[in-house]
Amino acid sequence: MRNYILFDDNTRQRLLPLTYTRPIAELRIGILTIREKWELYLNATVSYKTESYLQEKYPLVLGTENVFLNASCFPDTNLLEELSKLKVNEAIKVDEKLVAVCLSNDDAASFNPLNFLSDASEIQSAPIHIDYPEHIFQYNQQALADDFVLLTKDKKSASVPEGTQVLGNNLFIEEGARINLAIINTQTGPLYISKDVE
Repeated sequence: MRNYILFDDNTRQRLLPLTYTRPIAELRIGILTIREKWELYLNATVSYKTESYLQEKYPLVLGTENVFLNASCFPDTNLLEELSKLKVNEAIKVDEKLVAVCLSNDDAASFNPLNFLSDASEIQSAPIHIDYPEHIFQYNQQALADDFVLLTKDKKSASVPEGTQVLGNNLFIEEGARINLAIINTQTGPLYISKDVE
């Protein structure tokens, strides 16, 4: 079974000060953090390869077959297809950005993204990725829409409480949300109301 690890590359430096206290994968863009997006797409728990001072709180877990995923890239169905073809000691990139590497346990312990970039295979479909802080805002609307679809797939929304008016039809309410006499406008994009939200 494959083990997935989200790694920080040199993008981390450009995302400072946001990444002083967390790996790139813990940045929230849209409804979910990048880690949460990957875990939902992969249906697996991921770990982190980040700065040594962050590793205690965000540990690295190695398995027999490890897929290192660039934490600045968002998952999508095209990228998952590329990952399914990835064999041990193979890597993929987009332009000059390393996207993923598959390594055995022995090689994974000394993983350095710079060692794989030159031999990585170029993939055609570029995933959304953040390289600068402004990308968090630039891609937020798309991330919100994508996360909304991901989170509401095969789920049924709670009913709209009496006295609440909804404009548009992109609303999902989790059980346990408290809504009283509200006007909810979803005409310019989807709205996801989590449990325990008031």
